[in-house]
Amino acid sequence: MAIWRIYLTDSQQKMKSITEPQGLLREGTQATRNFARSHSALYKVMGLKPRAFSAALFNCAILTLSKSA
Repeated sequence: MAIWRIYLTDSQQKMKSITEPQGLLREGTQATRNFARSHSALYKVMGLKPRAFSAALFNCAILTLSKSA
């Protein structure tokens, strides 16, 4: 859970000002890639393939948007 918290906090900071779905997807993909590069050990522990990881981020982005609406 702590690893997910780090990832989600990092991702939310990068996506908080984006409101367009395409922008969220693009930024989410970049955030996932950057997290995997900068925290490779944590990313490996999470055990997710990049596509599943991006899907989790996209779901987080949708929740973030729905809370701000």
